[in-house]
Amino acid sequence: MSAGLSIPVDIGDGVVDKDKVLSLTKTEETFTLKNVPKGSVVSLFRDFSAPIRVEYSEGQSTEELAFLMANETNDFARWEAGQKLAANTILSFLAREDDEYPEISDNLLEAYRAVLRDESSDRALVAALLAIPSNRFIADLMEENDPIRIFKARSHLKKSLAKVLKTEFEDLLKATEDLREYKIDLKAQGKRALHNVALDYLGSLREPKVMKQCLETVKEGRNMTKVLAALNVLAATDSEERDLALAVFYDKWKENNLVILKWLGIQASAPREDALQIVKSLLEHESFDM
Repeated sequence: MSAGLSIPVDIGDGVVDKDKVLSLTKTEETFTLKNVPKGSVVSLFRDFSAPIRVEYSEGQSTEELAFLMANETNDFARWEAGQKLAANTILSFLAREDDEYPEISDNLLEAYRAVLRDESSDRALVAALLAIPSNRFIADLMEENDPIRIFKARSHLKKSLAKVLKTEFEDLLKATEDLREYKIDLKAQGKRALHNVALDYLGSLREPKVMKQCLETVKEGRNMTKVLAALNVLAATDSEERDLALAVFYDKWKENNLVILKWLGIQASAPREDALQIVKSLLEHESFDM
């Protein structure tokens, strides 16, 4: 497993090709791959048009999923491997009886580092690869779930990645800081998405430098996508920057109902222990109207 090279598929039917479609016509069928080099990793459902949830008899190892996330040449298969890798890690945290989570594995860490250093792939794809599965996605994988524990486990993974890969995330944030004229083409949108993902990771560390940067982004207000991303980061904190940013944003946009809906939503959905109290206070705010 040293390089992401595609290996021709041979099932003994006389046709060897880079990819192969296996037709399932019975309730149970067996296909045997031949001439497979040692250390190869199977990649299923590349370019498949519908989502599928597969159960492996022996499971996919962290090493295999990390390898696919870092090296897979099919964008969807690469993204799915990353989602499985992160989800399995979170589920392993939740399987513990306590909330004392272990350090993340080296395989997972190196997979994310490879993605962060990937300069050739589409920026929107890299942003999607770095996005950790949502709380709802994790809950759907469990027979019984505790939303608070899921949130804590997911946050632990994000903070762990941000802490260890801080330099890489900082480099990415700087590389995607576009000070030129605002554009709405796909390339620019992907770049902004990646910038906001990097900011989200760094924001989870609650470091003063990032808090100040988020506040400045809100004050400058040159790009709404980036402003909302910065406000999202600050809304989850107990900081002076949070209060200032919310006040500045409201004062600037209070005459625009659609924008103020975003302002209300960001506060109401912020992951905070006092979330209920915040929602109740927003119900009494002058901008809220049922």
